[in-house]
Amino acid sequence: MDKIAKTIYLISFMILFAIQYKIVGLINDAFLHFTGVFLFILMFCVVPGIVLVSLTLARKLTDLYVNRKN
Repeated sequence: MDKIAKTIYLISFMILFAIQYKIVGLINDAFLHFTGVFLFILMFCVVPGIVLVSLTLARKLTDLYVNRKN
């Protein structure tokens, strides 16, 4: 990947991760109301999934950019 593709990958990952993390927080506030240890367990279980989804979507966006460039 060239420098622009790496930048797109990192920025899209950060944005997608932040959006998904915020959605989980809103769901917790609205419906679950977990605090303390339960919130830690929720985030421990959910955050790895959010990371994987964010990485996958960021890679797809980067591949889309590279394919359009070529």
